[in-house]
Amino acid sequence: MAKIKRKADKRFVSLLISVICAYISAICVIIGLCTNYWIEIKNRNLYREETIAHFGLQRVCWSNSDRCTNSGLDYDRTNTAPAAEGLLITGGFVLVVACCLALFNTYLHQLGRSNQILSAVIAAVLVLASIFLFVGIIIFGVKVEVRTEYLNVGNVQYMGYSFGLTTTAAILLLIGAGFHALTSCSQAQPKFNQNLFFQ
Repeated sequence: MAKIKRKADKRFVSLLISVICAYISAICVIIGLCTNYWIEIKNRNLYREETIAHFGLQRVCWSNSDRCTNSGLDYDRTNTAPAAEGLLITGGFVLVVACCLALFNTYLHQLGRSNQILSAVIAAVLVLASIFLFVGIIIFGVKVEVRTEYLNVGNVQYMGYSFGLTTTAAILLLIGAGFHALTSCSQAQPKFNQNLFFQ
């Protein structure tokens, strides 16, 4: 009996870690998609480092005048930013669905009704969300190039914290998927003695 309880406790801890990873990932993705720090243009030299402009998925913000322009994705010279944005938003939607399913599975585990198939499906949905995010991040990081009118002499292009947050979210999703996949190796134990009702 103690061995079964220990196994159920390990399963619950794995589910809980997976849910926490999924929800932290969702927060990071939402912040990453909504902020304007995907790309930063900096003027760097030996004596100072100054941020000239920072780019969101749809906006360009200028540091010297505190104004942002809704340029859409026109700042991208290669015109691949819309594909990256679509993949990132799709990954965000799949992630929200995965978060709801993971929380529901944890609830079912507490009732003793969670099963291995549901855990495997949720792990697969978490992996799918991370694939969408990773592909969007890779396309954005490799293919997107800022138009030359934004790059004066001495200006350098860097990836901003929005890019980093979304990358962190994709990595956390894989960790959460791994923990959820572990729970598919064991069955939740019934919490209530159902035989009492039939005596």
